[in-house]
Amino acid sequence: MNTKNPEVYYRIALYIPFLDTYIANLMNRFLDHNSVWDNFCVLFPNYNFDEEKTEVLFAFYGRVIECSKENSLIHVKMWNQ
Repeated sequence: MNTKNPEVYYRIALYIPFLDTYIANLMNRFLDHNSVWDNFCVLFPNYNFDEEKTEVLFAFYGRVIECSKENSLIHVKMWNQ
């Protein structure tokens, strides 16, 4: 980096790599949850029940809802009827 301007040096050496890292972290964070978001459709009444998608949701949110896997499947089946 041959630059005598401190602003250009700062932009090249620090700011651009920081932005790249920040954007990559945001993308990773939201892409990891993308598969979970896709499975929320089982909670809509017009959607056909899909046990596999319900299990993915339970695996992700099971400790939050404090419900057994079997009970969560039963509740979603009842919700979709």
